[in-house]
Amino acid sequence: MSGPLSRLSLFATLALGLAALPASALNGGEVRLFTCEKGNCQNGQGSARSAVTQVLFEGPWRNGQSVPGETYTLSHPVRPDQRYHATYAADGLQDSGEMLFGLGVMGRALPVFSGTYAHVTHPFAKMQVGVPKRGQLDTGLGVVYSGRFEYLPGKSTMNSNIVEGTYIFFGTVIDTEDDSRETGLFLSDEQPNGMAPRFSKANATFLAKLQGQYQKDLEWAKGEFAEREASMRWREALAVVGKLTMALATGGVSAVKQSIASEAAMNLVSGMMKNDDSKISVEDATNKAIQEAAAGDESAAEQLRSATK
Repeated sequence: MSGPLSRLSLFATLALGLAALPASALNGGEVRLFTCEKGNCQNGQGSARSAVTQVLFEGPWRNGQSVPGETYTLSHPVRPDQRYHATYAADGLQDSGEMLFGLGVMGRALPVFSGTYAHVTHPFAKMQVGVPKRGQLDTGLGVVYSGRFEYLPGKSTMNSNIVEGTYIFFGTVIDTEDDSRETGLFLSDEQPNGMAPRFSKANATFLAKLQGQYQKDLEWAKGEFAEREASMRWREALAVVGKLTMALATGGVSAVKQSIASEAAMNLVSGMMKNDDSKISVEDATNKAIQEAAAGDESAAEQLRSATK
């Protein structure tokens, strides 16, 4: 997860708010996600508060983004007198220090992880997330998880507009009140990344189901994203065809060029339908279709390119 970090890069179908969760690369200068409470959160020293987790990040900012390698001071209204520290990598994801799980906190309990982090590709959110790898998760409720954490991205991200995932944990669970300890393998529910994972003891049956479902979800996501991207390409292509149609109807191309315009439109549709142009942009596919239809007539090609702008 990460604090007010750089490189805000989100898949277009996801809501902007997911960028304010601790796993994401965040932008402290983004006024829709953060409130600059003090100083200069664009270029200078400032304090930016996340609108989602309420975590306050204090430190230097460059173009509204975190500065790699600089140490940031973190705090939260639940524990206003407590200060935490973190650093962020060049990709804007948390690199070291403490991570505050400020989403869904209750009472005075603020879950905090300290240790090392992994930068993981979330296939359902189409973005990188920073997540706990090795260290200690203190729930703030008298229970500490000390060991290795593994993060599985969650499919529900695609429907909930929130980055979600499941954690697998192996290590020791410490009850700090009676100093009892239990070592083993534990699983969390699938939940938003801004919330601390809630673990229960793993069993073979559930692990097998989780493995099977996760692999199925990955295959489903490939098809779903491919369909979404294809739909976006077709909308762009139909806009081009619409411009050519308008040019034909309004005299935007000369009569002698009209047959070439019709040929170019069908070349574009045919190439996309056969997947011949799947590796190039719709703009490049349009230029290719026009060039083929013009068959060396540069005047016609230029007239059609102008009509599709």
